[in-house]
Amino acid sequence: MSDTATVKLIRKACFLALLNDFTLLSDGEPIGTIANGKEATLQIPAGHHALALRVKNKKYKTLEFDFSPGENRTFECGLAVDPWLYRGVCAVGLWIFFDSLANLLLQEIYPSFFELTRYVELSISAVGLIVTVAALVQMLKRGVYYLKDIS
Repeated sequence: MSDTATVKLIRKACFLALLNDFTLLSDGEPIGTIANGKEATLQIPAGHHALALRVKNKKYKTLEFDFSPGENRTFECGLAVDPWLYRGVCAVGLWIFFDSLANLLLQEIYPSFFELTRYVELSISAVGLIVTVAALVQMLKRGVYYLKDIS
């Protein structure tokens, strides 16, 4: 019987974290990395270990486990941003942006009718785009990554 345990790590695919590789730490030391939507199987010595996830040099929630020799455990990791929240923020921001852009185009066609609202629409369009980008940046900066045992 082997003196090691097997850790299988499954990373859920997420567009927002597409370019970030996740690093699995055991007792503070890196034991492997995993790309978006992939799986990795790693061997660790049997015994007590503190597992954590590191993304962009920031360590997230630590889980402590006792691993028996030959034991197999499966963990899941990913970005814990609700995809519907992400889609909703994008949809609202982009709707404001494109609605205002359409109004700007109408102003070009009928300049006398829309003469006073040109700068208002341009401002609203810019605000819609800024709100969308700012919301997405905040979601990523909060760093709501997770690591959980699904064995």
